[in-house]
Amino acid sequence: MDVKEVLSKLCSTESVTSDESVISECLKDFFKENTDFFVSDDMKSHSFVKKGKSDKNIMIAAHMDEIGLMITGVHEDGFLSFTPVGGVDPFTLIAQEIEIMSKEKVFGVIGVKPPHLNTKEDSEKSLKISDLHIDTGFIYEKLKDLVSVGDIAYVKKDPIELANNNFSGRALDNKTGLAVMALCAENLKGYNLNHNIYFTATTQEEIGSKGAVTSSYEIKPSLGIIVDVTFGITEDVGEDYGFPLGKGPVIFIGSRIDKQLTKLLQDTFAKYKHEYNIEVGPGTSGTDADVIQLANEGTPCVVIFIPVRYMHSCVEVVNLKDIEALGFMLAMFLKELDDFLWEGIL
Repeated sequence: MDVKEVLSKLCSTESVTSDESVISECLKDFFKENTDFFVSDDMKSHSFVKKGKSDKNIMIAAHMDEIGLMITGVHEDGFLSFTPVGGVDPFTLIAQEIEIMSKEKVFGVIGVKPPHLNTKEDSEKSLKISDLHIDTGFIYEKLKDLVSVGDIAYVKKDPIELANNNFSGRALDNKTGLAVMALCAENLKGYNLNHNIYFTATTQEEIGSKGAVTSSYEIKPSLGIIVDVTFGITEDVGEDYGFPLGKGPVIFIGSRIDKQLTKLLQDTFAKYKHEYNIEVGPGTSGTDADVIQLANEGTPCVVIFIPVRYMHSCVEVVNLKDIEALGFMLAMFLKELDDFLWEGIL
């Protein structure tokens, strides 16, 4: 499985929160040869299951939804107003191409006032979503028949490969995690684990981990492994807040994360001589782990990240080697769990 091809396919497939049906079908192609069956729940989260020899379930979770836009008005001047779905920075939308998922696909752009016409006050004021609009080129009489209030839209951006194994695309938060799970499943091909492994692509994480709640109650995992992204170092994000690309995944250590499982994860990285970094967080992790750990009678969890630059923009950047490393290390970690004494944490 070529990680670049997987990411390219995922990043080219829309999955705005609450409208993830297209990418869930795409995921079946990546998991069907390396898992035994899949199940979905009423929140449309998908779990691809590799059967084990016992009745214990391990849930590996990565959210498949992305941030996007929702149409709020179709106006007589032929423009569309919209609101964000998830954490959208209006500055990242300027001069972008947009695809609207209506009765049929409608394309548009988010324009910007020419700089020649800006006043000093214009250049100094903050930008709000309400200052922006989508221009499709249609006149109102045609547009009102094509687009409805409530339709979902997203930034249309083709992924590209950069130098030094870096890769840029839309919604690498968290299609990176989906790619890691697919690689992990491939690395486990032919290996009969003791436990049932649920590779779960959750919905609606960007608006509060809604899908992870219902999935974890349905699966009833004995433990959870959450794969997500964290901040990568750039010129304006230093080492205090970010992590280098190409230097390995990032293991999260916090008050709400199981210490024994995290120690085993670190030991597994050391055993196979793979690099990793550590992120410390005394409170919540900001991931699906925050709800999975509270499911049922409680679920011990570990969290591991891939660093990504320019998070929640359409040019997020990850390193392919980090993804390949975590896909392999997760498989090795699951093998280590076969011999782990669970009684201390369950």
